[in-house]
Amino acid sequence: MNDDAALLQALFRAIPDMVWLKDIDGRYLACNPAFERYYGQMAEAILGHTDFDFVDADTAAFYRRKDAEAAAAGVPRRNEEWIVYPDGARRLIETTKTPLHTGNGQLLGVLGIARDITERKQAEEAALDQQARLRALLDSFPFPVWMKDADCRFVAVNRAVALLTGHADPAALIGHEDLDFFPPDLCARYRADDLAVLRDGLPRQVEEPIEARGERRWFETLKFPAFGTDDRVIGTVGYARDVTVRRDAEERLRAYERDYRHFFEDGRVAMLLVDPADGSIVDANHAAAIFYGWSRPQLLGLNLSGLSMLPAGALASRIEEAVAAAQTHFLCRHRRADGSEPDVEVHAAPVRARGRSLLYLIVHDVTERVALQSALADSEARYRLLFENMHELLFDIAPDATVRLLNPAWTTITGHPLSATLGTDFRTWLHPDDRAPASLLFFELAAGRRERATIELRVRTADGGWRWLQTEGNPTRDAAGHITGIGGVAVDVSERREAEQRLRLAASVFDHAHEGIIITDAAGTILEVNRAFTELTGWTRDEILGENPRVFRSGRQNAAFYDRMWSTLAERGWWRGEVWNRRKDGSLYAELLDISAVHDSAGCLTHYVGVFTDITLLKEHQQRLEDLVHHDPLTGLPNRVLLADRLAHAMAQADRAGTRLAVCYLDLDGFKPVNDTWGHETGDRLLIEIAQRLLGCVRAGDTVARLGGDEFVLLLGGLPERDDCTGALPRLQAAVCTPCVLDGRVLTVSASIGVTVYPDDASDADTLLRHADQAMYSAKQAGRNGFHLFDADQERRARDRSELIGRVHAGIPAGEFELHYQPEVDMHNGGVAGVEALLRWRPAGQPLLSPAAFLPAIEASPAEIALGEWVLDSAIAQLERWHGAGLALTVAVNVSAHHLQHPGFVARLAQRLRAQPHVPGRLLRIEVLENAALGDVARVRQIIADCRALGVGCALDDFGTGYSSLTHLRRLPADVVKIDQSFIRDMLDDSDDLAIVEGVIGLARAFDRRVVAEGVETAEHGAVLLAFGCTHAQGYGIARPMPADALPDWLARWQPPALWQHHAARWTRAELPLLGARIELQRWIERLGTCLDLPPGEIGNTPAFGTHDCRFGRWYHGPGRQRYGTHPVWAKIDAGHEEFHALGAELLAMHLAGEAEAARARLGELRTQCDALLGLLDALLGSPEREHTDSP
Repeated sequence: MNDDAALLQALFRAIPDMVWLKDIDGRYLACNPAFERYYGQMAEAILGHTDFDFVDADTAAFYRRKDAEAAAAGVPRRNEEWIVYPDGARRLIETTKTPLHTGNGQLLGVLGIARDITERKQAEEAALDQQARLRALLDSFPFPVWMKDADCRFVAVNRAVALLTGHADPAALIGHEDLDFFPPDLCARYRADDLAVLRDGLPRQVEEPIEARGERRWFETLKFPAFGTDDRVIGTVGYARDVTVRRDAEERLRAYERDYRHFFEDGRVAMLLVDPADGSIVDANHAAAIFYGWSRPQLLGLNLSGLSMLPAGALASRIEEAVAAAQTHFLCRHRRADGSEPDVEVHAAPVRARGRSLLYLIVHDVTERVALQSALADSEARYRLLFENMHELLFDIAPDATVRLLNPAWTTITGHPLSATLGTDFRTWLHPDDRAPASLLFFELAAGRRERATIELRVRTADGGWRWLQTEGNPTRDAAGHITGIGGVAVDVSERREAEQRLRLAASVFDHAHEGIIITDAAGTILEVNRAFTELTGWTRDEILGENPRVFRSGRQNAAFYDRMWSTLAERGWWRGEVWNRRKDGSLYAELLDISAVHDSAGCLTHYVGVFTDITLLKEHQQRLEDLVHHDPLTGLPNRVLLADRLAHAMAQADRAGTRLAVCYLDLDGFKPVNDTWGHETGDRLLIEIAQRLLGCVRAGDTVARLGGDEFVLLLGGLPERDDCTGALPRLQAAVCTPCVLDGRVLTVSASIGVTVYPDDASDADTLLRHADQAMYSAKQAGRNGFHLFDADQERRARDRSELIGRVHAGIPAGEFELHYQPEVDMHNGGVAGVEALLRWRPAGQPLLSPAAFLPAIEASPAEIALGEWVLDSAIAQLERWHGAGLALTVAVNVSAHHLQHPGFVARLAQRLRAQPHVPGRLLRIEVLENAALGDVARVRQIIADCRALGVGCALDDFGTGYSSLTHLRRLPADVVKIDQSFIRDMLDDSDDLAIVEGVIGLARAFDRRVVAEGVETAEHGAVLLAFGCTHAQGYGIARPMPADALPDWLARWQPPALWQHHAARWTRAELPLLGARIELQRWIERLGTCLDLPPGEIGNTPAFGTHDCRFGRWYHGPGRQRYGTHPVWAKIDAGHEEFHALGAELLAMHLAGEAEAARARLGELRTQCDALLGLLDALLGSPEREHTDSP
């Protein structure tokens, strides 16, 4: 025992920690050397004393309180406290105080043990400080970083991870698993990845979604193992980078590639993908295969050099240019499989496709365009050649006297270059004495006071001399008849003038004159002629002497012309003008004739001297120019310019004579295929033939004109009655339809003719042509090869529209318009999702009108905008009233595309919402009709985005009926897509409509749009839609549009059909024929009921009474038996169907026997049998055959 005590004593003293024992009064009973060092006293000085004997009162009281807490607790108590050693050292100790009791539980005292933890605490604080810095570093990372232990629990996370889970403090995640914060399906993926890293000890990189706070985003996650000191894997460390934007971009790129592939594959223009490195064809679309005549596999085996007719060096340069300049286009010729080499225009641009750089080529066939350009160039060259090689001077002068056009004869005559003359005032080139008379004549022509003027002028030559020009000018006019300048012809008559001078000076010069000269006595007897005369007229001198100039008369001028000529000659002593005379051989020629009276010294008339120049060629040139201006160069028929003149004259003649004028607009049917198949030359020859045939069908006073292309206009005048023209039209059509043989080819075309009759159509000339054109298009729309008389009622309808627009404008302030509301329901849960505001018009004294009666007529008019504004005002006001009554319904308002794009639409909508601050914008939805009016999609997209910024939703209404539906769905940020009721209404009978509905729902789902089906008229319609995944609908089968005050009562009564609640979730695509069978049973009863409602003995359109002949029977004995024939209730359905038909036949027989009331009274029995059949059909939905058939 003493040995044990000694051992305990030695152990007590060897303990490095301070150990002491106090009694219940706080007096020390024992202590070890470590404790002695604390008080700086030996044990003998400490034992029997209390803490108050060694430390200050506050510290001693603190120790005493802790002793008491341990004694009261009955268990050891631990705390940390700072102490100061006698040498001044301050240390942190961890103290444990344990109460000691006797065997019977009596408290003996408190045993204390204290350990110096200063260094450990400092190390812990340093570790905590380092951990805080590490935490700050991790929290500064913008991406999630975490560490998990081997049980996949979080042991460390940064703030980014905490925010993903909705926590502000990362510590909230410590010790938790993924399943505590993320969806189970995602957590299974996370855990599988973690376990793979723990198992393999290798990093793992994946892309995976993380869903938090209702949003799913994609992250690129790297997970790698965390190793312990013994190189064992003790957990995982991971970080994630948000790649949602990149994935979205990749998805958009894939969508773009799909769109590109669709564009490439379905494009009607030839398209190629070419490797620019070697010119090999990588891909070709279907249009390219058709154009080149090779199959697509054959094209892919070719090189671009095998198609292009360009030299190899030139082709390589084009490819390099396309690559360097990002795009290029050029003309060349390509070789086709049949050996033909059409002209093509190639557009080339570099693209990145299939992981490499390629060239994208679009190839247009421009053979016709090149041929036309060549023909135009040849025609222009011919006229230019004629213009530039005429010896006569041709000129065109602007109304301000500026020279606009001269032919090279100017330089030939004057020596002045054209460049020095064009743009100058023509008078600066005239002799000073000639400027005044020339100016006078010029401005008289320019003012329209003269139609033609002739004058001889002197022009300065380059060598300083002067040349005489005999100039004839006339005003030039545009299509409207306005004078645009003065044009004409000038002949150099300097020689003639000199000849005249020489004639007066010396008779010897007489015979050398180029002009014909004739000398008569005062009575007109020919006394002398010169050589030029004989050459020009064909008469010899001996033959003509003694004759009178009357022998030359051609008959082209009447007696009044010669009377004016002799009168002028007598008055002025000279006459100058143009005369048509006849040569000896009978041919006619035009001469420019000057006649001068010669008097003797006494002033008596002795002779007449006539000098003339043959201007036949000049007149022919002039006539040719006039023909070019007024006639079609191909057919020689009057062109549009001459037609306008002829039409004005024909209208005036009809007014004078009191007759009618038929204006016929004729367009050839089938001409374009002739042009495309046989070429423009053949087409031109056919047009010439048709023109000749038309001329052969009309009278001499009628007009046949060609406007261009294959369009002709005929003016048939002198008609007594309006319908008299219809007799000529079949002849015209027969002439056109007669086959034409050209180069052994039989060509056949027909004619569509539009006719308007003046003055029944009392329009101006341009309007008459337009009306005839409109009538022609009506004839084409009616099937071609026919004629159509213009209906003046169209004009009256336009006036009616104007009147209706005025009535709408007046009806808005008069309160004639009202809104009805049609509910939209959620078929899945039976709830009411909202209402659609539908416009109604109640004109004074008239019944209520639907929008179809007036909205089409006011489309794109100011009235449409005004009415649309009223609808928005009224709908938002009603929304405010319902909101105040506690009725939170979304109201959908139809907005036309014209109204939506009207300036200020969004600003006015925002102002309305501000005026109703209690109405949330989210309760308003605008519905835009999906049609061609949405032309500027980018602008509409911005408007819808602005509306959504106000909280207002948007729907595409009547989706699928407009243009570019997929484009609108993709580019317009609409929340809702409304399927047009025309597809919904007939989808149970029309498989095409059913496929369209299913496709639209799938599209909307793909674009994350909510779908609303319009036109749901039966519960079966709704069941089909639910089977397709469409839950929202509206239509007469749910509720008809109603006034606003009727809606609360309807809401209270509304119950969704049981078919939706009990079976809709079970319908699949394969069960739709079964649903159709249900509908056919009910329709069979409806048709029989209609027959029974007729008067007794009468029979209408009865349903089929053969059990194999009705549509239900054909389903039952056909596809229904194949699918459900082994079901236990199948035979019961057959028996029930037989009884159903038997009872129906019995009721019809009663009706025919005159017992109509009794037959109608028993319809309830038939409906009961129908309900029983429907119950049996419903049982098929749970059949094993169904489960087997529907399983993958």
